[in-house]
Amino acid sequence: PVALPPGKVGQPEWSPDGRRFAVTVTTRDVIRLWVCDVATAKLQPVPTGPLNAALGDPVRWMDDRTLLVKLVDVGR
Repeated sequence: PVALPPGKVGQPEWSPDGRRFAVTVTTRDVIRLWVCDVATAKLQPVPTGPLNAALGDPVRWMDDRTLLVKLVDVGR
């Protein structure tokens, strides 16, 4: 089992090697990124700005260790 943070947890986006998955967690004010290591079942927040999910999925794996993330421009 994986302990989930408060908020609405999105669908998992699996890394190509299957060792990790990324999820979005939506709260009333913001969407944040979390990543889980499957071997330890630990879900950790990723220190990014708020995610931008206005046009499609804000998270995609580039390779086994790198995520591409769409962020909200904080200076907008």
